[in-house]
Amino acid sequence: MEDILNKEPDDLSEEERVILEENVDDLTDEQRETFGLEAGTASSDAPATFEEILAKDPADITDEDRTVLENRKDDLSEEQRKRFGIEVDFKEKFRRSTQESILNRSKTQKMEGAVLDASKLTEPTDEEMSKEFPDWDVMSDLEKKLAKQSSLNQSRFGRILTVVEESRALDGWGDKVDSFISSVADSGNYPEIKGKESEFRSFCLVKTRRNMDLKDLVKAFLFDVPAALAKPKSKGSLLEVGSGGGKKSKGTTLTPEEIASIRERNPKLYKRMIQEGKIKIDVD
Repeated sequence: MEDILNKEPDDLSEEERVILEENVDDLTDEQRETFGLEAGTASSDAPATFEEILAKDPADITDEDRTVLENRKDDLSEEQRKRFGIEVDFKEKFRRSTQESILNRSKTQKMEGAVLDASKLTEPTDEEMSKEFPDWDVMSDLEKKLAKQSSLNQSRFGRILTVVEESRALDGWGDKVDSFISSVADSGNYPEIKGKESEFRSFCLVKTRRNMDLKDLVKAFLFDVPAALAKPKSKGSLLEVGSGGGKKSKGTTLTPEEIASIRERNPKLYKRMIQEGKIKIDVD
């Protein structure tokens, strides 16, 4: 840095000027004036973060900033929405709230069912215990009673623990899906799912699709929405042509690697996509 500052402005290379622009706030007023730089003008191709956008004056919001705010409007407070003129889709918000209520109710019912099943378990028989304890016949009555109680408690705990672990796994997967949806909204990738975030989330939360690659799920999801039919078939294509009314809608092409991932992680979905003509298997 010191070597660059010792140079004449006309002798700077493009790379050195970029370095100065990136560190403009660390320069003195005299140095900025010498090299024709202004404070706070560090060049960067990276888009503003969500937090940086919130710190801006509404008059300084760009179209890209507004797109981010629209996509993250559920993360804005009422005051922030009014400040930036962002409207809330209450229908979408109600639908999302209803989905969460249904999931929570389902988890509660499963937990209640597990507790009820656990309460109905009975103590193991002497025959069952003798398989676990080879010296069962020579154990005292107290030892046998304690062993039976311990075995029963472990069985009951196991029933409940299974439901708890499944619930945590669902929550963890849901958080991962939500994070992916937010990142997509911020980056502008996969514009096809914009406005269909709730449907995509529900699609991903199906048990057989959990922990699949989310990029593969985006591809699979686009084949399930009415507006996304397969692209016209071309030589060597793995996709069939969508039909209906003589019109063909543009879809998203799956790569061989993505098809292989769906086949390995979700055979049922893979089979259904073949039956619906969304994946074509070429037989030489």
